[in-house]
Amino acid sequence: MIRLWLMLALASATPSAHAAEDPVSQSVTQLTQELDALDRDARDGNAALERLQARQAIERLQNARTRDRQAALDEAQVLLKTAEYGVKASQLKEQLVQLDRERDAIMVEASRRDAALARKEAERLRLQALAREEEQSQLIELESGAAPAAAAGRTYPSLP
Repeated sequence: MIRLWLMLALASATPSAHAAEDPVSQSVTQLTQELDALDRDARDGNAALERLQARQAIERLQNARTRDRQAALDEAQVLLKTAEYGVKASQLKEQLVQLDRERDAIMVEASRRDAALARKEAERLRLQALAREEEQSQLIELESGAAPAAAAGRTYPSLP
């Protein structure tokens, strides 16, 4: 009879031990999945140290004693968030570099256009100056040509 009670006690104690491990194993699974997704999102070793620390914290959580599990879970969650922020910061830095490159290209193109407009304006002003010079030389020619013609057409009174 005692044996039966012992077996029942052990049988009822075993599920509670597994129930206590279940939340931890579920947390480990969830954290591992999040870290794997983060590893896929990370490029070129972005936040590699932070991701490694998070992976190590998850391993510590798996091996933690019952009384240390909550602290290990908290640590793993914090380190996973730190890794997420590190990856996001690296991605934002890459995006910033790309945007800087695009801005520089736009500025170069704007400078080229400004230079082309300045060349066109300089050419227009040069042609305008040439046209004024041509007009002035034609006026001078007309005036100088009109003076001899006027002189030729004048009659001087004869002297007695």
